[in-house]
Amino acid sequence: MRNKLPLAEPPNRTYQGNAFILGILMAYENTKNVYYNNYINLKCNKTKNIYAMGLDFTEITWEDYRLLGIAEMDLYAVENISAENFEGFIKERIEQGNYLLFYCVDEFYLSYTKKYQFKHYKHDTYVYGYEDDYVYVMAYSNDRLSRIKIPVSELKNSLYCCEKVDFCTFRPNAFIDVKIDLSVIYKSLYRYIYPVHIEEDKVYGIDVYNVLKDSIQDIVSRANEEGEGVDLRPFRLLWEHKKMWKERIAKLNGLFLTAYEIENEIEIIENKARIIFMLALKYQITWENSILQRIMNYLKEIEVKDKVWSHAVLEVIGKSLN
Repeated sequence: MRNKLPLAEPPNRTYQGNAFILGILMAYENTKNVYYNNYINLKCNKTKNIYAMGLDFTEITWEDYRLLGIAEMDLYAVENISAENFEGFIKERIEQGNYLLFYCVDEFYLSYTKKYQFKHYKHDTYVYGYEDDYVYVMAYSNDRLSRIKIPVSELKNSLYCCEKVDFCTFRPNAFIDVKIDLSVIYKSLYRYIYPVHIEEDKVYGIDVYNVLKDSIQDIVSRANEEGEGVDLRPFRLLWEHKKMWKERIAKLNGLFLTAYEIENEIEIIENKARIIFMLALKYQITWENSILQRIMNYLKEIEVKDKVWSHAVLEVIGKSLN
């Protein structure tokens, strides 16, 4: 038997958990517009350590979608499921249309990971289907977000080796119909432009540029002959943020707006954000400080453009709402 639940190709790939959730919601006609209404505001930790920055979108976790009624979730404890019944239990959940979120598996037992049979390491993985004695997972393998078929025994071993492991199911709500909502987009964009710092140790909205620049400057100031790497995730997520805005504006221009000049401007910003990410990749290989300076220059440039562009979008959407 085989059952693979629908899973769209997500535009966000920095964090596999967030990518999996958006891939699910975009795969269903009644929830796909979640993409256009969300993924607008940003947040990160207040730090100069780029590895601790944790740049991410706000309010896009599976729990956020549960609270909004967009998805249904149930929580399970592995200790309450016998190992003999595990495979049947997983397949039954999938047959009911549930995706499975395992956020604490031991990668020592998972053949697609670098830690396989090498090192015990707790991470997350996500299941969207099964076939005979295998399950289909979305996870990072060889530094790429991939869809992989693995023996269900590997997943079972990665869970039953640990103590007190919980996991949950996620299923889009079949009884709602999410529409593109300009008022929701407007409010999120307003919070991006005029950030309210809800938590003292967090930075929100447009201010995340300051954390990125400070982190790069910190690396430059401490550079030595051996060089120092950078965390690629903030640079990738910044690019994804602009790429998703490009797609959102194109969608809005086809439905509500006629802001085609703005669409051209965000394409320029998205291209520069992609260049920043590519430079970060290059820096990981060369450790040349001159590349960090180029990244810094690009960041300053798109920060200015981002502020101008975001205000223009806010004004256009505001006029459309009035």
